[in-house]
Amino acid sequence: MLNAYFKFWKNIFNYKDKTNIKDFFIPQIINIGLIILFMLLANMVNNINNIIILTFVKLIIGFIIISLIPEISLMVRRYRDSGTPVYYFLIILVLMLIGNILLKDVKIISYVGKIAHLFNLYFLFKSTKKADN
Repeated sequence: MLNAYFKFWKNIFNYKDKTNIKDFFIPQIINIGLIILFMLLANMVNNINNIIILTFVKLIIGFIIISLIPEISLMVRRYRDSGTPVYYFLIILVLMLIGNILLKDVKIISYVGKIAHLFNLYFLFKSTKKADN
């Protein structure tokens, strides 16, 4: 389990290889667990000191920003492993950005972002494509 998480950070700029479903989802689960842990710790020290809370919030935001690069490379490798063209990921990423960030107040366009998320999940959950012999 930790081996998959170490590979996640080790292959931070590896966009060429492939990643199976297990090696994709283990880092996702660990990262979500770490973010929840940071949030729980920030909530526990809520009554102690605002500077400590601010530090935890900065840690959470920093961790999320730093982990974006290996997340994107991991998704590209997962798309390759499932046999999905990588440019689908780029199209979906643009649709998610437009629908969820840039035009989130326009109701119909915000649905585009949500639908793009569903397509992304579909491609990430696709089984590994068998290699042609």
